[in-house]
Amino acid sequence: MASAYIHRTTGTAFTSNQKFTASAWIKGVIPPAADRFIFNIGEASGSANSVFFYIANTGDLILYGYNPTLQLVTDRQLRDPSAWYHIVLAVDTTQGTPADRNKVYINGEQITSFSSETNYGSSDTLGALASGKIQYIGSDTGGGSSWDGAMSHVQYVDGLQLAPTEFGEVDSTSGIWKIKTSCYATPGNNGYCLKMEDSSNLDLDSSSNAHTFTTVDEISATKDSPSDNFCVWSKNNPQAASLGSFLYGATMIITNADSTERSTYGSLANSTGKYYMEALCAAVGGVSYIGVLGTQQQLAADTNFKTQSLGYAYRSSDGEKINNNTGAAYGSTYTTGDYMGMAFDITNGTIWFSKNGVWQNSATIGEIAAGTTTNAAFSGMTIGANQFYAPTVSGHTSQRWKANFGNGVFASTAVTSPGTNASGIGIFEYDVPTGFTAWSTKGFNV
Repeated sequence: MASAYIHRTTGTAFTSNQKFTASAWIKGVIPPAADRFIFNIGEASGSANSVFFYIANTGDLILYGYNPTLQLVTDRQLRDPSAWYHIVLAVDTTQGTPADRNKVYINGEQITSFSSETNYGSSDTLGALASGKIQYIGSDTGGGSSWDGAMSHVQYVDGLQLAPTEFGEVDSTSGIWKIKTSCYATPGNNGYCLKMEDSSNLDLDSSSNAHTFTTVDEISATKDSPSDNFCVWSKNNPQAASLGSFLYGATMIITNADSTERSTYGSLANSTGKYYMEALCAAVGGVSYIGVLGTQQQLAADTNFKTQSLGYAYRSSDGEKINNNTGAAYGSTYTTGDYMGMAFDITNGTIWFSKNGVWQNSATIGEIAAGTTTNAAFSGMTIGANQFYAPTVSGHTSQRWKANFGNGVFASTAVTSPGTNASGIGIFEYDVPTGFTAWSTKGFNV
């Protein structure tokens, strides 16, 4: 969301200034480079009367309140940028037990251990819950510390302390905590429900109140959601700490300015299936590479994946294809501003690359769909039931890659004229070969 945020000023009294529940599904750069806010009620001029939820740069989920004072710093850290988290704050200051006055839940589980804990007092009234205060989503006050990632189904229920089961449930098959997509039926005077499903109206309040919200700066729609989790660049690898910056929900990476080549891996890997992705080479840096790497070879720090036996790359400077540090002529060179596509048939161990929608080495979209390997970049790759591959890029000297794994956005720029995609999963700039689909949880289950 960069500096973007959503807000409304409350014009009527709250149903209660002692009870409320806030719920949000979030996915972002976790841990962030700086504090990132999920939710806040307060004042534009400061924090004299406020309640806010944010994730610190340590990965800690923190809840603060002023007038009266509330401080909860959870022991549980959020550190997975590829995961959707469900966060719930349920407040009722009339509860007799201090810890029951402000309950925090992550993915349906109540957090009861805090490194710092100051609860609301008995029957405290909250200064933030007064007419004229501002409800912020994705910001502290006026664009500061804005959320860098995706959000879905952000709800506020005025006047009730609710359990997380009103907003999520355990999947009976997988046992995974999953979203309930309906809005809570009785939201109270200042309650709202922003599903963020309508790409033309992301601040639409779908609750029975239908409050009017305002969006500041541009917020881009994404197909990434709690119901279909899309691949991002993973910070959970040995090179991430020294790689550079992860932005826009970890769909964009910027390598450090030095000349050390480092690889960045996708958060989702598979050992079977046919997948398509695109990446905008926003700054070629020194030399850039795009391709795949077997997950068991992702352990080496400060290395280029092209050097690995399970690393298969396409190089910008000369258009060569490279595996195990051995190159061969393949396609055109590419540079800053070029959109690179990759169709990867993991089942049969074959990869094709495109540049600005043109398949390289005279390959055609028809032969890719048919599995014809004559003009492929790589075929006969090492595959097997326990051989997982992830999309991978590498580079140095302030190189930038903006990935679209099917979420329909290159960083903050949405795809406006999508190509065809027979799978119906994901939105891409160019036509997707028939039989291929997005790098996402639904794509993995086609």
